[in-house]
Amino acid sequence: MLCATKFLTLNNKTTKRRTRRSINQHKIEIKDIKDKEIFCYFNSKEIIVKINENEIVNVQCSQCDQFCEHQELIALYLSTQTKLESIYEKTGTKRRSDDDFFNDAKKQKTAENDENNSSNINVIKITKNKKTINLTEKQLKQIQEIEDVLRIDNLIRSFGRGSYEDFYKHCTKIMAENKKIIKLANKMTIEQADTDLWHQLRMGRVTASRLYETTRCTVKNGSLVDKFLGKKSGWSFMMMRGTVLEEFVFKEVQKEYPTLERCGLMMNHDKHPFFAASPDGLHEDFVLEIKCPGTANTFAQYTDLDKLNRKYFAQIQLQMFVTGKKKALLAVAALDFESTRNITKLWIDYDEEYVTEMISNASEFYKDAIFPALKRKFLLSKN
Repeated sequence: MLCATKFLTLNNKTTKRRTRRSINQHKIEIKDIKDKEIFCYFNSKEIIVKINENEIVNVQCSQCDQFCEHQELIALYLSTQTKLESIYEKTGTKRRSDDDFFNDAKKQKTAENDENNSSNINVIKITKNKKTINLTEKQLKQIQEIEDVLRIDNLIRSFGRGSYEDFYKHCTKIMAENKKIIKLANKMTIEQADTDLWHQLRMGRVTASRLYETTRCTVKNGSLVDKFLGKKSGWSFMMMRGTVLEEFVFKEVQKEYPTLERCGLMMNHDKHPFFAASPDGLHEDFVLEIKCPGTANTFAQYTDLDKLNRKYFAQIQLQMFVTGKKKALLAVAALDFESTRNITKLWIDYDEEYVTEMISNASEFYKDAIFPALKRKFLLSKN
């Protein structure tokens, strides 16, 4: 976590003036500083830095689904400035220019990129973000075919006006007729969040990570509905850590289960066309879900099934439902996994009665809130 106490306790006008002066040349502007939020603009991208107590806990970019280099550069700048301010206060040393602060952040980022220390989370993540997926012309055509058939916005346009029940039948029929396309979608989204297709297919669907929230929500036009319509929720530093370590945890589990494979977005072609899941791995006998907690408290919750958050229990249950598996392996990375590679493994059995009830409750919310919102956005607004 990056401490931002000193930065936020500075007078807002002074802070904005000083910061804007030092980073204008880099096309970055601190537009506003409100309670617990700093609003930045970088190359036409709005970046919001959220503060909780004395820490930067979330950096959200308006155009990026992942933790991008622009977010990181701003976070590094704020962190570097905060640390140096503290040193100047304690030692009485003359304060360097804010341009120097910003350049230090850039140099720090460059140095981290050049290092080959796999235990450094930021280095791994930066490298991962820069990974490009080169697609052949055939693959591009396959992606277009998948989107034409399976994207919810295309399904609702091909359906037209009508009831939720008729739309359900329409989608079920199309998916039953396109089992090969559904399998291809899984293959083409193996990289999950690194692929645009993965995000496109999740839009308008109850995914495993949102199942519990969907069954509990009573607000028909709130933030949850916005997420279903494609609004980005941003990435926190803990989410970044989990994404980075996930591939390393997967490799460790794969040593014990060699036939374990990566998994993309999976959908049930027989029924429930609005539900989908993206397990971290798929074995002939089970699904794999990986968690990389960042605190002792969350680690204790993940490693005790009696304390496991209901959201994650629901997530794993829907993964089993969609894949047809009866068991799930929850692999929890140790807090010091970077150096020890230790993993706690827990087995979870499929609970059919629980899943049936959750799907029923989620379907009611989908009918009452999500379906009308999808029609407003993709059908009724097109005239």
